[in-house]
Amino acid sequence: MSQDALEASQSPAFSARLLVDGERALLVLSGEADLAVLPELDARLAGAPSTVRTVVVDAATLAFIDASVVGWLEGLRRRGLAVRVRGAHGIVRRVLDLVAFDAGTPSV
Repeated sequence: MSQDALEASQSPAFSARLLVDGERALLVLSGEADLAVLPELDARLAGAPSTVRTVVVDAATLAFIDASVVGWLEGLRRRGLAVRVRGAHGIVRRVLDLVAFDAGTPSV
């Protein structure tokens, strides 16, 4: 097995799952979230009903997040959705803290 193939197989895969309950959507993210996953995130939210007003992001199994994904989350806020992140830890928590993403947002 080549070194590139070995490194690719050891990278955590990304997955996103959306669960909707009335006005609230739970977006469960796992693995590594970067610029490459934005189309998948857009597709997940596009399937949500227009009644959704709050998006809770479950980041408990998210290993990495970059600025493009934080920007995507901010874009949801600009569209009028309340966005909250729960379960963030490690580098994901650090990135969110550095950009003060959760400042003034109640925890869920």
